[in-house]
Amino acid sequence: MTKARTLANFDATFDPTGVLTSTSTLNPSNLDATGTIPSALLAGVGGGVTPSFSAHAGATGQTVDHNTNTKVIFGTELFDSDGKFSDSRFTPTVAGKYLIAAAVSFNNHAANAYTQLRVKKNGADVFQEATQNVANTADCKSQSVFVLDLDDNDYVEIFARQNSGTTQTLRNGMEVRFSGFKIA
Repeated sequence: MTKARTLANFDATFDPTGVLTSTSTLNPSNLDATGTIPSALLAGVGGGVTPSFSAHAGATGQTVDHNTNTKVIFGTELFDSDGKFSDSRFTPTVAGKYLIAAAVSFNNHAANAYTQLRVKKNGADVFQEATQNVANTADCKSQSVFVLDLDDNDYVEIFARQNSGTTQTLRNGMEVRFSGFKIA
């Protein structure tokens, strides 16, 4: 999510506090291993990008029954700027437009079966992304990035659904993820 900020957006040096501002230059040595600007350095850049959060699945894969909408549990929180992500639910408490990204991935998914990512706002479906596994048994992932208009009391959750004919297990770690931040 922070890769949208390019080196061209900054001019000379970091201020003494180490916080990146719109008049600072980004030293490539300050990027993390993936080339991303660390969140702590983005304080005050662009304004209004909080609340923000990022979480992924824990170390153990979660089971999803055949043709059942299952709320995805994100057991590892990477960051939560304002404490608005809890119980695998994002409740911004600040009205605005939010960029949301999510992914679900299954191990050894059956041929011709689909994987579906479902986004729920206040318990109702607002977005769905499906991927069909057209090969023999293989891993299958659905992922998407989208914008939601959220009021201060709205909440967003991610659900997974699959139709392999049997119970399937979501992958663990970063392959099952949920993140977002305010963009306007």
